[in-house]
Amino acid sequence: MSPRRRSNEGTGGQGQDQAPGGHGPRRTTPSHGQGDGTRLDPPGARRQAPGEPTDSGHAGPAGSHAPAALTPGRGAPGFEGLTRPGDAARRRQAILQLLARAEEPIPGQRLAGLLGVTRAVIVHDVALLRAQGEPILATPAGYVLNRPPARFTWQVAVEHGPELQTIRRELYAMVDQGVTVRDVIVEHPVYGELRGLLDLRSRHDVDRFCRQMAATGAEPLLTLTGGPHLHTLEADDPTARARVEQALRELGFLLDKE
Repeated sequence: MSPRRRSNEGTGGQGQDQAPGGHGPRRTTPSHGQGDGTRLDPPGARRQAPGEPTDSGHAGPAGSHAPAALTPGRGAPGFEGLTRPGDAARRRQAILQLLARAEEPIPGQRLAGLLGVTRAVIVHDVALLRAQGEPILATPAGYVLNRPPARFTWQVAVEHGPELQTIRRELYAMVDQGVTVRDVIVEHPVYGELRGLLDLRSRHDVDRFCRQMAATGAEPLLTLTGGPHLHTLEADDPTARARVEQALRELGFLLDKE
């Protein structure tokens, strides 16, 4: 009998669990993006030493880490036994541990693969954790634990068209100044202020976000107002605010006070 092939870890690519906001989709659920090489170890796991044999018995290169093999319905090694209804509390603690150690956002599909459950179970678990006060955010790239804000936080008012390349230029202009674009805010005639999480820190983040927009064909939130919207920005450098405003002014996107 031929050996049973084991599937790889989930790579993401599934929709996030709430509208990413701003330039993100409202009615269409966007992709969480790729895992971007996020390194995840089970609770208590030890990272592989240089030259130490991998699970296959062969020595790996310095700093290498063999990906955990997944068995359908069981989860990755170190996460087995979290698929039964009675294991829900332990599974939610595992979700918190994974998010706390991750260096990148974790897509919901990747969490599902690691824990051996469906993505719908992860959505349910995350909703309960958030209801209990856990600071989990759903960003276009996946789930993250909310981090303390940077030293300086402010909002900037902008206006431009809904074209994807225009949105990319606007976001580039901000992240290029060393700021984090935390969200986008528009005013809805019924719901009032609508805020969508972005958490974009680099051109890489912006490109990933724009790929999701293109793949889903979703409308940006700014279409609700015909263009005007706000972004919440963060930076550790107090001079970043002036640089961002100048860059946006040169593009003709900044809504000046006059």
